[in-house]
Amino acid sequence: MIAYFVLGFVFNSSSSGLSTIIDFCIFGALLLFILIQYYTTTPDQQQKYFTNAYNWLIGVINNPAAIIADVVFLVALYLVVYLVRIPMDGSKPISVSFIESSAWILLVVMIINDFFKYVLKIDLTDMLSQMWKTTSKQIDISGNPISAVTSNIANVTKNIDGNEVFNVSNNLYTYDDAQAICTSYGAKLATYDQIEQAYNNGGEWCNYGWSDGQMILFPTQKSTWQKLQKNAKHKNDCGRPGINGGFIDNPYMKFGVNCYGKKPPPTADDMNRLSAKQNQVTPMSDEDLALQSKVDYWKKNSSKLLQLNSYNTKKWSSVS
Repeated sequence: MIAYFVLGFVFNSSSSGLSTIIDFCIFGALLLFILIQYYTTTPDQQQKYFTNAYNWLIGVINNPAAIIADVVFLVALYLVVYLVRIPMDGSKPISVSFIESSAWILLVVMIINDFFKYVLKIDLTDMLSQMWKTTSKQIDISGNPISAVTSNIANVTKNIDGNEVFNVSNNLYTYDDAQAICTSYGAKLATYDQIEQAYNNGGEWCNYGWSDGQMILFPTQKSTWQKLQKNAKHKNDCGRPGINGGFIDNPYMKFGVNCYGKKPPPTADDMNRLSAKQNQVTPMSDEDLALQSKVDYWKKNSSKLLQLNSYNTKKWSSVS
């Protein structure tokens, strides 16, 4: 109550002058936050600062729950403005107008995006990403486009050291867990570019994995996506062609892990799972996995636990 009356008295004393003070404080705090966030990251993350910011924004737009969060934020904003008596007439602070307008624009964009995505089945953010990739051509120091051959040579050179992206499949890990898991393999969290390179080289795994920059990502090849489209029940199981996923605000959610380093050699179980995937396009559901686990158990222990009867008292089988 004391704070309410003090702030109310201050903000009513001189609207124009206080609007300038509010603008200075808010924009100054925003600039300070950006600088601290930028300079406390690694050099590699600094180079991708704007890319990560873009991915974060796309992740927010694609999150249906963000609409509710935006509405709550607007209600809280107007409540604070009312309680501390910030002027909302012609002398309204520019910073308040900026925050208010940004929140409303974001809300409208999210509503339009969700309408297209869930009603019309059109992914606007995916279309925007594809347009960005099309217009963002690589150029050399002279400003000339880099040919596909030159790009491929560079990509091959990157993998000479034997490093690659590999996914830890079971979705049991937080973002902190993921970093520790990759370190235990002598690797590090894979970046978006490294996962994109794996995709370009034919990699795909239908499983979200924590990646560098607190993103969850997985690649899907177009050929696999086209096969999935033939089954209405599973057409969206592996997302869309390209790199799926984006920034996740909550680091405690549990997913798989995308590491970049030297992939450990496969175990016998790993090779059996790989063989099972050869002719399987549709990813296995939880029920399928449970059934497969039982099948594997009985296969392994059939000689010990399963006893077959003879066809009759005279022969083992009708065909023998």
